[in-house]
Amino acid sequence: MLVLHGKVMRNNEITRLRRLFFDGSDIRDGQGIEAGLTVNENSPTDVRLTDVKTETVFDAEIGANRTWVNLTLQGSMDDGEYITVFTLPDGAYITNYYLYAGTERKYGILADERAAMAVYESIVRVKKDPGVIRYVSDRQLELRVFPFPYAGSYIRKTGFEIIHNQSFKFTLDDKTISVISADTPDKVQFQGGILLSGAYKQTLPKAANRGPSYYFIVDCSEDSLINYQLSLIEDYASIANIINAQVIFASYNLTEVPLKDARTVSITPRYGFNLALAIRKILSENEDGTVPVILFTSSNPAGAILPEHSSWLAKRFPDSPYYYRLRNDLMLVPYAFENNRVESSVAEPVFIPLRSFENTYARDDYNSEIVLLPDTDKFTITGNQYLDALALNTALRNQPLMDAQASLAMLRASFRSRVLTHQTAFIVVETSDQENEIWKTQELLLNQDSTMARETLDEPPMPLMIMISVVLACVALLPSRRK
Repeated sequence: MLVLHGKVMRNNEITRLRRLFFDGSDIRDGQGIEAGLTVNENSPTDVRLTDVKTETVFDAEIGANRTWVNLTLQGSMDDGEYITVFTLPDGAYITNYYLYAGTERKYGILADERAAMAVYESIVRVKKDPGVIRYVSDRQLELRVFPFPYAGSYIRKTGFEIIHNQSFKFTLDDKTISVISADTPDKVQFQGGILLSGAYKQTLPKAANRGPSYYFIVDCSEDSLINYQLSLIEDYASIANIINAQVIFASYNLTEVPLKDARTVSITPRYGFNLALAIRKILSENEDGTVPVILFTSSNPAGAILPEHSSWLAKRFPDSPYYYRLRNDLMLVPYAFENNRVESSVAEPVFIPLRSFENTYARDDYNSEIVLLPDTDKFTITGNQYLDALALNTALRNQPLMDAQASLAMLRASFRSRVLTHQTAFIVVETSDQENEIWKTQELLLNQDSTMARETLDEPPMPLMIMISVVLACVALLPSRRK
């Protein structure tokens, strides 16, 4: 961690800064907590999910179902760790978690995600009995359990509770899990949005897809071949009959011009490729009457700073689920806005049919979907855990860059509602000393957040960014060492 004036920067933030000020060609993300991998060299993972059982009851007090997903895990190597990532649909949220430590069923502590993961990793190093569940992207969650000390014979049981009002399926490893809801309302309105059921969406009128607005993003990082990238863009635009398009030259900052003027711009390649900034600008500024089609060119796409918080900006344009890399053969490689997942290449952009709902759009599919209402960044606890879960997660996903004061208020609301959000994690530990370590770590972080909330914090000034880059350059010269 890099500490400036008592503040803490996490490893993933340092990596993004290094990519911003360098070309990213020799930057490797550490296999630490931010990468979703363990410090344990035996993982990921030879632990197997051997059995899944679900139990569902309807909770009339909150007007939603509670489903426990109970898992049996078996280790196949000494000191193994179980790691899995799964996706829940809109309207389904984690509200509890347990792990057996020996014969004792221990329920999770809902803690600040930063504190939970720091303590989890410290316990893994001494081979105790932690388990944790948290969000790693928009709707993706990660479950980790450690250790499995006896190869092939050691069984551990764990599970988590989901509140929901829709039936759905999700996948854990190679197993498809069905979650049933006997009573499925068409709509659930909450502060900030409306949850539409998949069946109800099929009753809505079909909408005409909007016309595309094309944007080309050029990698202007150090050693990039700008003229070659422009040639690719010109060839693709000619083949696809694209006349009106914008070109954004992206390094640590952005320069935008019409496609017809792209050759007249003088750009010096330097620093890194801030693809995230360009995509955020496009999604924020594109007019609602068209759907943005975003294509980027790069000779080193692995060095790009990918968008972390673009999925709900992209929600204004449900007909366009991807941004794309324009390859040398003029094929397009889709990247999902939701989690930057790379899909198989396509010859042309993908558009999803739409349905009309009031003054907005929903996707023409059978999945439940949240449609935003004004003031989604505001939240007031109602005491109904399901409505609070909907409102909390919607506000956080729609306003990922909220100021420190608002973020701290949302974190405390997550604690009071006992709902897992992108700020929190459920963690089970073995001893009272480990529990105390969680509370102490969390108190330090919340005190820091409170201090930041009392300050006026703008974007870091350029001299500070340059100072950070110099520090990172010095760090980069140090001999590397495996964790």
